[in-house]
Amino acid sequence: MSFLVSASRSCRRRERLDIYSSNILGRAFSSESSETASNKGSQVMQASYQEYSEAQYSAHIGCQDMLLQSIQRWGQRIKMEDKLLINSHQDFARRRRMADLGSADGSNSIQTLSVVMESLTEYRDVPFHPLDIVLEEHPESDENHLNETLSHHQQLFEKHNARYKTLMKSFYEPLFPPNSMDFIMSHLSLHWLDTADTQHDASHWKALHRKLGQLKGEKDEASDEKDFVFVNEKYAPLLLQDVWREELAMRHLANFLMLRATELRPGAELFMMMVGEGHAFVCPPNDNSSSLLTIAMKKCIEDGTVREEVLTNAFVPYYLRNVTDIYDAVNLMNNKVDPNNGPFLEVVDAQYYAANTGVDIDRACELFWSIHGGAVTGFGNATNEECVAIRSALALEFKTAYSSEEGIIGKFVACVLRRRTRKPWSLGPEM
Repeated sequence: MSFLVSASRSCRRRERLDIYSSNILGRAFSSESSETASNKGSQVMQASYQEYSEAQYSAHIGCQDMLLQSIQRWGQRIKMEDKLLINSHQDFARRRRMADLGSADGSNSIQTLSVVMESLTEYRDVPFHPLDIVLEEHPESDENHLNETLSHHQQLFEKHNARYKTLMKSFYEPLFPPNSMDFIMSHLSLHWLDTADTQHDASHWKALHRKLGQLKGEKDEASDEKDFVFVNEKYAPLLLQDVWREELAMRHLANFLMLRATELRPGAELFMMMVGEGHAFVCPPNDNSSSLLTIAMKKCIEDGTVREEVLTNAFVPYYLRNVTDIYDAVNLMNNKVDPNNGPFLEVVDAQYYAANTGVDIDRACELFWSIHGGAVTGFGNATNEECVAIRSALALEFKTAYSSEEGIIGKFVACVLRRRTRKPWSLGPEM
């Protein structure tokens, strides 16, 4: 069961700095390369994610009302467009096009797509309104798993006069022709950052604050690279959190929004849901605690089963946002487009909410490892033996920190953005 919660800084304190803010606006999109851009963060997820991903569907349900309201508006646009075309004696059987970005193995996507297509039946004359659906996933993921999941639901697609295809590309690069998409949605993906960022080599992200601190004449904070694996956890340096927000998370999301705004038809909407600030996987119930992955790795270092440099180098390349971050990224993107022609985006709705990701603590631990374990091997260069030790220690920490009666409370951010060709009046003449 999910419920709305206030968008407070529940896991960490952060005084937003104006570090490089003017420079960031100027270069937000200048250094991106569509040939090299990638959402490589998703490839740290392991094959076992398919087995445990159903535990994440509660997050889909928690924002489903917002999604369905967006689908209803799409349906109303379909009816209006059809009426205009019929009155002008034009063919109204245009194929509608939608996409699901970050589909993973497809098990959660297919459930949400089923709800979306069923909701649309009220507004579209199914035999005369063919629907094209694209399911995008990172090119290093297993396309066979995704296609296998979809193949079990052929009757669902036939019922709704829909055809689908998979697209193994990064969502940090162009995906569709301009002005071609009627609806785009993404669930549980956009907290992953673009590790192919050409401006900042991902291998240096964990110490990015040190470079900035030297430029500002500031001393390094007491925290070092052995105190954290997630930038949003309690003992990650505050300066690093700010650097990641401004130099990585804001730019990457704004770049994503620019790409999608170009691809959406005027008036079409983009639905996004991502893991949010304060998620229990990163910020355990104990307010004074590091993430359980950090704790487990430290204990393994103490007993000699893991090398210290594994923790020094390992980090998870994602950033957990709140509602304010969404508005700021939209404003950053809108500042970079042609003021006369757009495309602009406006926020229709945005919410920060909680959902219980399950009460089976053992399965929750396996889900956690399937998502984050790749970062331990990919960035930390942990051996198989070290991974076994970390997983064993992590399982003990999960049983200590979480209760099977209460489950694990995840925090999420969901929002709907609308494509505009003109600047929203609410933003005023200057943005």
